[in-house]
Amino acid sequence: MDLGTWILVGVVAVLAVNRFLVHLPGWHQRRGLFWSVQVVNLAAACFMIVLGVPGLAGLAHYVNWVIALLFVFHIVQNNSRLVQARKEAHAEASAQDQAARARVQAALQRTDEPPPQP
Repeated sequence: MDLGTWILVGVVAVLAVNRFLVHLPGWHQRRGLFWSVQVVNLAAACFMIVLGVPGLAGLAHYVNWVIALLFVFHIVQNNSRLVQARKEAHAEASAQDQAARARVQAALQRTDEPPPQP
């Protein structure tokens, strides 16, 4: 295989990593993995703009720009998904805190009542 084919295989591999990143359980808590994929996306977009796939001439040269924009789109999409997942996790934690607070408050109110007289 020539260099252009290897670059296209690499593009497909990075796009596959983007696709499966958000399907990992607890992906929004694995910050190192998330940000490393984002850096790879940015590096791939820069690579496609600066160097691109060798051997593309004429109008096919714009394919490099389209692929670079696809990586930029994945950066934005992954960040949006992270923000949404963090909001949902925060809301869930807040709901659990409210439920625990209500249980503690109910237990405190039961202990404040005087004991029953026989």
